Amino acid sequence: MPETEADTCRRLVLPKLYAAGWTDDQINEQYTFTGGRVIPNPRRIRRGRQKRADYRLRYTRDLRQSGRSDPGGEEAVCGVQAVK
Repeated sequence: MPETEADTCRRLVLPKLYAAGWTDDQINEQYTFTGGRVIPNPRRIRRGRQKRADYRLRYTRDLRQSGRSDPGGEEAVCGVQAVK
């Protein structure tokens, strides 16, 4: 069975996050950070696609960074470099 994007992230990105000093309490996988764009129609209002980040990293309780890994076979990057 082919590997999913989540499996690839767990295999490539998580070890680098742990090596950089992040803990399980600071890492959220597959984090949705918007409810989707509001699209008004004459009959009803609907939502567009939600935006997701592969990981949300919490440095402190109030400071958060979201990042997305590149599924194209690139080397996994962690921290602020992946947030751009």
